Amino acid sequence: MKGKPNFPPMFFWEFHYDKINWEECSAMVVQRILERGYKEQWQELIRFYGMERIIKNLQEKITYLPDECITEVSAFFGIKEEEMLSYQRKQGRPKLWL
Repeated sequence: MKGKPNFPPMFFWEFHYDKINWEECSAMVVQRILERGYKEQWQELIRFYGMERIIKNLQEKITYLPDECITEVSAFFGIKEEEMLSYQRKQGRPKLWL
């Protein structure tokens, strides 16, 4: 990993884009791009961080992704939903009775 990834700055509106520490903020970057990006940006994640690091973030650091995103990410990256921390956390939360 060197330099910086090629992501639209709009994904990081509340940060100074040129000052983001891409190494230290990898979980935030991966989550943000998976939630708001398109497949082209997902490919850029793979190019910049590598598949192993993305999967590690999904398994150990990213605590929230929307349900539809979990399903897409699972299929795209070849990881079971049950292996993702965000999925595990959702299963452990009590549901409201309706």
